[in-house]
Amino acid sequence: MTDKESPREVTVNVNLPTHPSPPPSPVPELKSTGFAYLIWAFAGGLGAHRFYLGRPGGVTMLILLLGGLITLPFVIGLVPLMILGIWVLVDAVAIPKWVEESRAAALASASAPVMQTRQTVPVAAQTPALPPAVAAAPVTGSLRIELLKAAVEKGGVLTVTEGVIATGKTFKEVEACLNRMVDSGYVDIDNRPGSGVVTYVFTELRD
Repeated sequence: MTDKESPREVTVNVNLPTHPSPPPSPVPELKSTGFAYLIWAFAGGLGAHRFYLGRPGGVTMLILLLGGLITLPFVIGLVPLMILGIWVLVDAVAIPKWVEESRAAALASASAPVMQTRQTVPVAAQTPALPPAVAAAPVTGSLRIELLKAAVEKGGVLTVTEGVIATGKTFKEVEACLNRMVDSGYVDIDNRPGSGVVTYVFTELRD
């Protein structure tokens, strides 16, 4: 009798397609109201607070300051300096609103879907295409109802930024709707202590 040959071990290397992981979502940079006022206090005439909050007009303020200082010996320089001083004081009132706009824009950009690149797969390895999924029906209900629901969750006090996050609408849409509610007498406008952020108070929904 002949001995049977022992089976040989065969090693097979299989290269499976790898799917790159999606890049991490960037952390939005939220502007600070206190820091904006600090810049305004020390460099408001230079328009530094506008550069910090991404608002236009910073270069114009800088030109007014330099032009006023250069022409100050001829008395005419007082005119651009007076205009600049009034402008800086008006900006102090608008800083909380600008901070909210900046935060809303940063949060909206952070929540946007990240586009992923598709990996090329050979024709033989492709799977049959599936029928497209039926898109979900949009949520019914007006923006005013959505803002009222958000106000209930916030204890009757709502900011524009919180309204944007709760409804997914743009800053201008939320602010316009809240202002219409203020004009109708259902909502009051107040400022949050400490930060000075503009708040909309739903008196009937207060805890």
